[in-house]
Amino acid sequence: MSMVTQAGMLIMLISGTHIFGLIVGAVISALGNGVRSAIYFSMQADPVDYGEWKSGISAAGFISSLNGFIGKVALAFGRCCLVYF
Repeated sequence: MSMVTQAGMLIMLISGTHIFGLIVGAVISALGNGVRSAIYFSMQADPVDYGEWKSGISAAGFISSLNGFIGKVALAFGRCCLVYF
């Protein structure tokens, strides 16, 4: 979790039931999550290009689909843990 996201969550925790504090904390937290997501997906192409340069085999489709599959499995596992624990 990024520091910006944690700062937003801390603001929401401190604000209690004050609507303005909750909105400000949520916006700051969302900015932190948005930056992290953008960096993650923009850097996804770098290992694909490196793998093609190193091996000479273009596996962009396989690597990208594997990354998406692993992300979906991890998300499903996290939600399952949330429900059962």
